[in-house]
Amino acid sequence: MIGADFFRSLSLIEDLEHPERFSHYRPTRRALPIITAIVEPGATTMVIAPYGSGKSLAAGVGALLVFNSDDDRRALAPVLDRVDQVEAALGSALRSRSAGSLQGHVVVLSGMVEDPIAAIAEALGMKQPPKSVEGFGKKMRDAGWDHVAIVWDEFGRHL
Repeated sequence: MIGADFFRSLSLIEDLEHPERFSHYRPTRRALPIITAIVEPGATTMVIAPYGSGKSLAAGVGALLVFNSDDDRRALAPVLDRVDQVEAALGSALRSRSAGSLQGHVVVLSGMVEDPIAAIAEALGMKQPPKSVEGFGKKMRDAGWDHVAIVWDEFGRHL
């Protein structure tokens, strides 16, 4: 039997459809920049850390804040309380996002991806990749998303 304090590893591709799987997350000061990089439009970051250090879990919390559905908000309520304990100002900013009506989209790539542009276009529901970055922007506006985050999980696994 697995104890209540045991948390299994996550697959962003498989687990983002189940926001409750992220409710147990206990953020740390080092993990908060991962969440922030996903939630803030235009932010970029690369995270290198050992297996099991919570990279995917933090990225998943950020992704759920971007999606911002009713289920996501319910699942993240206890997580946001814990963020407040680590960094109150960021907790307040994340809570504002969660309480608002803005919704975005998250593209999750995992491992080796032959053609990232085509994979992103497919994840956004585009029949073919755009010829320019502006084509992605048009898709975002047409879909009503305020922000699209791209998370490439397990990037180095194929190296």
